[in-house]
Amino acid sequence: MLSRRRRILVTSAATLAGVALFVYAVDKAGLSNILDAIHRVGRGLFVILVLAGLRFAVRAECWRRCLGDGVSFPFRRALVAFLAGDAVGSVTPLGLVASEPTKVLLTRHHLAGVDAVASLTLENLIYAASVGSFTLFGVILVALASPNPGVWVAVAVAGALALGVGGGVALWALRTPSTGDADGWRGRIERVRVDVRRLLDTDRARLWTVYALDWMFHGLAVLEVYVTLGWLDPSRPPTL
Repeated sequence: MLSRRRRILVTSAATLAGVALFVYAVDKAGLSNILDAIHRVGRGLFVILVLAGLRFAVRAECWRRCLGDGVSFPFRRALVAFLAGDAVGSVTPLGLVASEPTKVLLTRHHLAGVDAVASLTLENLIYAASVGSFTLFGVILVALASPNPGVWVAVAVAGALALGVGGGVALWALRTPSTGDADGWRGRIERVRVDVRRLLDTDRARLWTVYALDWMFHGLAVLEVYVTLGWLDPSRPPTL
């Protein structure tokens, strides 16, 4: 009974905090500005919301595909936890520090803690690689379209080097032999690292699928911004 009361208290506190943060965000943005933008977008708001929903659905599926074989996690649960975690990370200054623990907390009745943390860690590593490569792709496009591409080519080369070094360091950290059993938080981190390494070695094709889905996520984001800007000011349509 006490556990149920605690869950009710936590849910109520989270709801009130969410409402307070929403009111704060609306106040900072300005209600009149928000209503004016909605009016200008008109029926296009539905399309924008659909594109945004598809993006989060893609990330939720990426998370599910980063789970080990034999681990069952319904898509609906993954999507709800991902949306809630992303919301917490977006409306607070904590970012990933708040969003990822929220996802783990919301899935504690459906996933073992180690499975949730290891899959989220792996998904974030693949997502980080997709962010770097997609940004590099964007810089290359800017260089091709720029009348003075020299600077952008230098930025692209520096970005490629940084991406390669970052990926190499991450793989080295994951594949470093275990130093043995450890207690406390070091032991928990070591168990997560071993699980992530096992997931990396289990099914490479599935992880490449996750990487491709993350690129789809970024592509949908570009499309969402493109459509939104076009509807906000039809007299000045954006270029792709």
